[in-house]
Amino acid sequence: MSAEKVFIHFRRFGKDLAKAEIYKSWAPFNTEAVLRLKRATGVVSRKGPILAVTLPLDFRVESSLPRRLKRGDVVFLPSMHSIAIVLKDVEKPSTAILAGKVIEGLEKLEKLPASTVITLIVSRENRRRDISSPT
Repeated sequence: MSAEKVFIHFRRFGKDLAKAEIYKSWAPFNTEAVLRLKRATGVVSRKGPILAVTLPLDFRVESSLPRRLKRGDVVFLPSMHSIAIVLKDVEKPSTAILAGKVIEGLEKLEKLPASTVITLIVSRENRRRDISSPT
C-alpha cells in the first residue's frame, strides 16, 4: 500500500505556480492541520535558501530524521507558522519538519520575491480541477 499523499497547489493571480506532494506519514499532525485549512493566502518570506509561506496555522513540533534538506524539499516550520520550500541543499534547521517535495514548478517559486502574496490550495487528489474550484 502506498503512503497517503496530500497535494498543495501554489497559485498567484489565479494562475498555477507550483505543486507539492506532502506525505502524511512524515508529519501526520501537521498534514492534518493543512488538510483542514483547504485554502489559504500567505505571504512569502526568504531566509537564505528557504522560501517560506506564512499561514494561519499553529504547527506542532514533530520528529524529523534527515540532517540535510535537498532542493525542492517541503518542510513545516512551526516557529514561523510556515510551509517552506528548500531552494538549495542545506543543513536542516532544528525546528524544520520534512513533509514532502515540490513536484512541479520549483523554478517559478525560486523567482518569487519576498512579500509576494500567494494562495495555497490543499487537496487529497492530484487533479487540476481541485485547484480551480473554490472550496
